[in-house]
Amino acid sequence: MGMLDWFRRRARTDAAAAGDDAADTAPTEGGAAEYGGLDFYKAIEAHQRWKVRLAEHIRGASSERLDWQLVCRDDQCALGQWLHQGARVPDAQHALFTRLLGEHAEFHRRAGEVVQLVDDGERERALRQLTNGDYARASHRVVASLSQLFLELNETRRDAG
Repeated sequence: MGMLDWFRRRARTDAAAAGDDAADTAPTEGGAAEYGGLDFYKAIEAHQRWKVRLAEHIRGASSERLDWQLVCRDDQCALGQWLHQGARVPDAQHALFTRLLGEHAEFHRRAGEVVQLVDDGERERALRQLTNGDYARASHRVVASLSQLFLELNETRRDAG
């Protein structure tokens, strides 16, 4: 079972336990998992898609032109914009939010490094980073922390309501 499957199932279970008011926050095939202006499900999905994008870039099978200097910026995606500009989290989640902010920046640094390795002709090294190197670990940490933050924020919202 992948992280998104776990996330979907956990959010549905939490929403059902909380009653009808939380049902809109449970990710479904056509629904959203939104809190504070960020669709967490889409943010997780977008960050998981990076692996596919980078793998295609490594294989030379991508029509997309990736610039490592842009890829390494953590303020260009929806999650990065939310983290840097629009996020408002309760004090109880501030430490997790701060950790996610750092992990997200590290994720983009590592993704930029993969692109730079390809640009330098080091495709094998780039592939190792993608599959079990620093990029893979950074990607996992972002998805795990983002999932945890969403669940904790929903629990806080449920407890307040």
